[in-house]
Amino acid sequence: MLSQQMSAGKFAKLCGVHKKTLFYYDEIGLLKPAYRAANGYRYYTAQQLARMDIIKQLQLLDFSLEEIHDYLAAETRQQRQVFLQKQEQAILRQEMAIRRAKESLKLNAAQMTEFDTYGIGTLFLEETKAYPYVLQEKEPPIVLGSQHYGTQFGLLFDTADIPAKQDRYIVYYQSSQQEAMHIRPAGQYYSMYMWHQKDIHALLQKFLGDLPGKGGKTLYYACCPLLSAEDAGEIIKLSVAAVQD
Repeated sequence: MLSQQMSAGKFAKLCGVHKKTLFYYDEIGLLKPAYRAANGYRYYTAQQLARMDIIKQLQLLDFSLEEIHDYLAAETRQQRQVFLQKQEQAILRQEMAIRRAKESLKLNAAQMTEFDTYGIGTLFLEETKAYPYVLQEKEPPIVLGSQHYGTQFGLLFDTADIPAKQDRYIVYYQSSQQEAMHIRPAGQYYSMYMWHQKDIHALLQKFLGDLPGKGGKTLYYACCPLLSAEDAGEIIKLSVAAVQD
C-alpha cells in the first residue's frame, strides 16, 4: 500500500499543496517523484508523505527551501540535530532584533508625542524608567548616528565640568543590562528639547540655568534623529535628574 504509486495531482491533494509546487520541488531536488513515466508524468508513493510533512513543518518554522534542502541532505540524525540547533540560535537572534525594533518604535512614537506637546525650549518634568548604557570616549568633532549607536544614544556631561570646553566627550548608547557600563537611574528628570547647531556648551549652560531647582551630577544629551531636519539642524533632548532640596 505504501509503495502504491499515485499521480502528482492526487499526491498534491493529499499534501495540501498545488501540483505546481511538486513540480518546483522536483526541479530543485527537494522532493523528486518516485517514478517518472515516458510521457513525463510524475508519480509518488505514500511513503513520500513523510518527507513532505518534514518540509511543511520546517516551512512553518520559517526555514527557506535551501535550508530545508540542507537539512534533508544531512546523512545522520546528529547532523540534523546540529542543524536544528543552529537554526534555533538564528531564530533567537531574530526575536531579539524584533524586540529591539518594537522598543525603538515605541520610544520614537512617544518622543514625537512629547515633542508635539512641549516643542523647542520648554522645560518640563518627566518620570522615566532606568536605562542601561554602554559608554565610549570620542574626540571632537562630534558626529553621532543611530546606524552606529542604536536607538537611544548621545553624550554624557558632568555638570560640574560644563563651564569648561572639553577635548573629549563620553558617548552613550542603549544596551542590555549585561553589557551596561552606566545605568541612568529611574526617577524624575528636568528635560528640554533644543536646536543644536554650533556651540554645545552654550546650550548646556542655558539648560542648567533654566532649572527651577537642583540638577543631578550627570547631564544627558540625547540625539533625536527622527525629529531632526537636515536643513534646520539637529534636535536634541537635554535631561538631568531632578534633585530635591
